[in-house]
Amino acid sequence: MAVYQVDHAFFVYRYASNLARGEGFVFNPGERVEGVTCFLWTLLLAAWAVAGLRLPIVAPVLTAAAGGIGGSA
Repeated sequence: MAVYQVDHAFFVYRYASNLARGEGFVFNPGERVEGVTCFLWTLLLAAWAVAGLRLPIVAPVLTAAAGGIGGSA
């Protein structure tokens, strides 16, 4: 099953992956530039990256789960 993801998601995945590897909250190691709009989501995804899971697969599942938990108004 293919899941549509916008390009911004991959910026977040890169920040989360670098954070998980110990490179810091950066897009490119050695360059300290803030570049995500969703700081807490990036931190949450970093925890999954530490576990070695692929973020383009994990993030849509977490998003669907959060949508299910939130219910409808």
